[in-house]
Amino acid sequence: MTEVSAIGWTEPQANDHGVSMICGPLASAPRLPSSGPLRPALFLDRDGVVNLDTDFVSTREAFVFQDGIFDLVRDANAADHAVVVVTNQSGIARGLFSEATFHTLTQWMIAVFADNDAPLSRVYYCPFHPAAKVERFRGDHPWRKPAPGMLLAAAADLGLDLARSALVGDRWSDAGAAEAAGLGEIVLVGNRADTETPPPVLPPVTRLPAIKDARARFAARAWRFGPALDVTQHAVKLA
Repeated sequence: MTEVSAIGWTEPQANDHGVSMICGPLASAPRLPSSGPLRPALFLDRDGVVNLDTDFVSTREAFVFQDGIFDLVRDANAADHAVVVVTNQSGIARGLFSEATFHTLTQWMIAVFADNDAPLSRVYYCPFHPAAKVERFRGDHPWRKPAPGMLLAAAADLGLDLARSALVGDRWSDAGAAEAAGLGEIVLVGNRADTETPPPVLPPVTRLPAIKDARARFAARAWRFGPALDVTQHAVKLA
């Protein structure tokens, strides 16, 4: 079953890709029954991590998966980590594409991951922006990164242990959300963060060139993150 959330929940749409859900900030996602210990997770930003960031990607034709992303997700699944995409989608607020268009693209993305033996657990998105053209989405929202709302919602919905979880992003807003949520490992890939003004106090992040490097780092750590995290590696500009 795959369920899609816009402002409310739609009827479940059957497919062959397991249980994945697209969760918007104005609807409550169903919580999975939990028993036993909390589960760690790998959180992924979308644009710049899952796919190349060419600004406001909204079509399959413009959606180019990053090299190594399926391998990374397969590794996370093998390590019994939930895999959760958390993405700001201000293109909806700016009127560049609709929520329906985003849902259609995301259902396709979920299917491609599943077809590559790399299933996702859930996708959370935030369509709000302070300068939105679409009035209903104008303003800030606790789900909009660098606020941690999407990560906290995922933890509540899926029974996640945030202190033993990791995030791969490409912007300071990703790192800020991960730090605020108390994640045990924060990785930024690529050079996008170098084009932004860093926060006054840098969160403890590791900067890496590409997804394959994040995969190697996580493998070297045996997918174990938490209080023992070495936070001596603060953000540095990539050469």
